[in-house]
Amino acid sequence: RLGSRRNAVHQKGSMAQQSYRVSGKHGAVVRDGPETSSALVGTVPVLEVVRALEATTNSKGVERIKIEGATMTGWVSRRLLEKADAKKSKDLKIAVEWKDGDTTLKRLPAQAGPGG
Repeated sequence: RLGSRRNAVHQKGSMAQQSYRVSGKHGAVVRDGPETSSALVGTVPVLEVVRALEATTNSKGVERIKIEGATMTGWVSRRLLEKADAKKSKDLKIAVEWKDGDTTLKRLPAQAGPGG
């Protein structure tokens, strides 16, 4: 049993270079490898669109995606990404809050307008 789990953990899949939007509240931490102990590369801000290059599950069972962003390439948690959909992005609304000089972006649910 252990051997089959170990093999599953390290299986890698090729992504069809799908576009994703960073949906994590504070953006996404980018690492050099799929493990959370891998070296920090940087962060990608919330709402930035990135390209998925590869997917894997790390040794802790967390799904990780290798992304290519505007300024960096590396691994992020899959739960911090959502598929970038042009139709949905037009309906995206952002609320900005100011707290002690820091900007907080919050996603608001899209609301249907008149007739839709």
